[in-house]
Formats: sequence, C-alpha cells, structure tokens
Amino acid sequence: MAKLDIICSEINSRGGHAVSYAVDLSDGVAVEQFVQNVKKDVGVPDIIINNAGAGSWLWIDQTSHKDALSMMSAPYFAAFNITSGFLGDMRKRNSGHILNVNSPAAIVTFPGAAAYIASRQALRAFTECLRMETLSTNLRVSHCIFGEVSSEYWENNPGARKNMPGIAVVFKPILTSDDCAKYIVRALEKNEEELIAPFTVWITQKLLYFFGPSKILMDWILCKTAAKRISN
Repeated sequence: MAKLDIICSEINSRGGHAVSYAVDLSDGVAVEQFVQNVKKDVGVPDIIINNAGAGSWLWIDQTSHKDALSMMSAPYFAAFNITSGFLGDMRKRNSGHILNVNSPAAIVTFPGAAAYIASRQALRAFTECLRMETLSTNLRVSHCIFGEVSSEYWENNPGARKNMPGIAVVFKPILTSDDCAKYIVRALEKNEEELIAPFTVWITQKLLYFFGPSKILMDWILCKTAAKRISN
C-alpha cells in the first residue's frame, strides 16, 4: 500500500488526481467490494488495464495445487473478476476500453512452466471471448504482449529465470516499464486490438500464426533450448 500511496502522491503533486485501493484481485468477494467502492468514490471507469501477474516457472510434477491455483489467479482470475465487475455498467453506458497485458507465453509453449503458460493462454482466450461478446457495442478491447521487462518480477519469483528457454535471448531489447506504458497509451489511443513488442516477439507471433510449419520448428527449438529437468 505504501508504494501505491507514493505513486498517487506523485501524480497528485503534478496536477493529476489519483486514488489507490489495495485488494486481492484473485478474491472474488474482495473484488466485488472493491468494485462497489470505486463506483461510489469515482464512478464507472472509462479504461481498465489488467496488468496483475505472477508465477513461478516449475515442472508439472513440481507444481503444487496451491502454486497452480495462485498462478491462475493472476493474471487470469484477476482480469476476469475486475472486468466482470465493471462490464455491465460499461455496457449500459456503451463506452469504455479494456486492455489486458500478457506475456509471450500466451503464444508459445515450452517445458518447465506449465501452470504459468496455462494462465497466460487463459488470459489470451478470455480477451478474445471478451472482444467477441462486446463486438456489437462501442466498448474496445486490447491485448498487449510484452517480451522481457526490466522489473522486480524475477526477484519476486525466484528460480523462474533458470527455466527460461535459451532462445529467449533473441527476444531483445529488454523493455522498461516506461516503454510498456508508452505502448499501452498507443494501443488505447489507436484502439489497437493487439500490440506486441519488441519486434522480435511480434515477428515470432506472425510466423506462428500465418506460417504453420514455423510452429513445428519453433516448438523444436524451444524444447532443445529449454531448461533440463532436475529431479528433487
């Protein structure tokens, strides 16, 4: 909460207006209360950016039920709960923009991170379904996929980096939080349905989508360069 307060103070000192709420987005009951508080305090949002995410990269038999549930909770349940809470009012108003932030695991699979990958692909599927369900409205839905970002993610998820496939080194440059923020603003301003950065991740997605044989090659490379299984 302290970090949120610092950010709000900085925004307010520059002439903006920011209010922070601390909530466990994986807790449906807590989100319901949060939604009611936001509606009462500031109204129905014009823009929702679902950016919650976490997860250890573990082999399937090394992943506990608790770990799997936690990784599905953020980003998928978090995005679902927040969106579901506000969507009805946004529909009635017939305006708004929902943007979901995802990772390359939404478009590729590799050994050693099954639960994490499943949660990211669930978020992608949710975004596609949301877009279909709002197709006849003035609501807009965007999906942003970012490669590696220089943040506290690796420190908060110790051991995850060692399971990153070796081919990931080609997905450069590493983005900063400011880079991602600029891309998000662009996606919102231009109503982009999907924005992928950097270019190396974008071209990978296009090859996998438009050129079938490239998926076979990519899967082979990912398996060959993946972390080796280490027994407990």
